[in-house]
Amino acid sequence: MNRLFVLCFLFCYVICTAYGDIPKTTVKSPSGIYVCKIESDRTISFTRKGQKEQIQVMKFERWVEIFWSPRDTWFCVLDHNDPHSIGLSIFCIVENNLSQKMRVEKVYESPWATHDDAYWRMVRWNFNANGITTASIACKVRFGDSPAKWVDSIFIVPIGFGAM
Repeated sequence: MNRLFVLCFLFCYVICTAYGDIPKTTVKSPSGIYVCKIESDRTISFTRKGQKEQIQVMKFERWVEIFWSPRDTWFCVLDHNDPHSIGLSIFCIVENNLSQKMRVEKVYESPWATHDDAYWRMVRWNFNANGITTASIACKVRFGDSPAKWVDSIFIVPIGFGAM
């Protein structure tokens, strides 16, 4: 009887997680200055601490993960849009100190595979002494049907230049 209850509970949890409402979640930058909000309407919004203005960053289908760079300037979104693929987007925060306005720019988006089973992930942020910032990202892709061959590759993507 207890096993049946546990199985029913797990089944309901998986169904609600995959297709139900998304709970509101906030993900703060390392310094706490910026906040990304995962909204219940499946959007990500961005704001600066103490400001009311929110910027809509992107929409998503199922669920997302957000990873901040240690320097608060960039964040990465992993979009788990279906059970067979994970997309990756990197965003840059641009502030204009004169007008006190800010914006969020998408600086990289993973290419969508023409087939299922493409899993992108963030590996690390790389900060160069010359002011060049790159992101190391990885992709695991399945080729063929039976037996499937998995290929895992790491890419280094330039995402920022100068003192950002």
